[in-house]
Amino acid sequence: MDETGTPASHVLYRAGAAGRARAARAAGVYIYDTDGRRYLDGSSGPLAANLGHGVPEILAAIEAQLRRITFAHGSTFGTDAQERAADLAIAFAPAGHTRVFFVSGGSEATETAIKLARQYWVDARRPGKYKIISKRASYHGATLGALSLSGFAARRAPYAPLLLPFPQIPEVHCRRCPFGLTYGRCRIECATALEEAVRREGADTVAAFIAEPVSGAANAAVVPPPEYFPIVREICDRHDILFIADEVMTGFGRTGENFAIDHWKVIPDIIVCAKGLGAGYVPVGAVIAHERIGGQILSASGQFIHGHTYAGNPLAC
Repeated sequence: MDETGTPASHVLYRAGAAGRARAARAAGVYIYDTDGRRYLDGSSGPLAANLGHGVPEILAAIEAQLRRITFAHGSTFGTDAQERAADLAIAFAPAGHTRVFFVSGGSEATETAIKLARQYWVDARRPGKYKIISKRASYHGATLGALSLSGFAARRAPYAPLLLPFPQIPEVHCRRCPFGLTYGRCRIECATALEEAVRREGADTVAAFIAEPVSGAANAAVVPPPEYFPIVREICDRHDILFIADEVMTGFGRTGENFAIDHWKVIPDIIVCAKGLGAGYVPVGAVIAHERIGGQILSASGQFIHGHTYAGNPLAC
């Protein structure tokens, strides 16, 4: 504050502004502040800038799109940019995925996946299926629906009265097993806990199970054992439950495969992605759906009943 009580910055920062360096430019793996100091961007921000800063080919593509068209509302127009981006996303996705819905980031993508799963079951004339099971020590986004799915106590606490009571199962963590067991002498209880939750809630009420293939913000970089996701997929199939893979942090090559779930040779019904999709250049996320999902919605309702002003923005795509 100055002597008049005016704040030094009018920005409502997500953390305290005192001592915050001010980024001025970036190139490659480095960010430079206004005082000329250089910082190694060792984590690509929050695992977003996968391709590095200031890549000339990317800047040229953005400039070219700026000169063509920067906005067209999705309720009225499609664009070549969105069609090309969807084709590329599908080429990157596991077999059977045929539909893409673009949004502005990861939290929006999770919200979109929630609604997509819900509409799928409504269109299938099974409206009783609405619950989405998630894991403790997980993070799926900051918006209320996404935060309701997240098992991140510190981020949930201020908003607890507003959150939906989605069921959760114990997290995967072989080094700190929530069941007090040792891998190799257990029955992968972290996976079979899903079966117990489905039976407790009633399979006719459960729409989907969502999980990060490799945990991110709430339980850093914990990799499930090889058996985990095949067991999850089998349980979901047997009880007619959708499997949503949250690939916001892990998607687009971050773990060495196109999507991290590919390491387990398991095909999800819905993929949630962001961060690496835009590589830090544009705010973009997406939901990639299997034809089972997108095809049924288009044949039953004729449209996905959802949308945002900037969904499918041609500049972001």
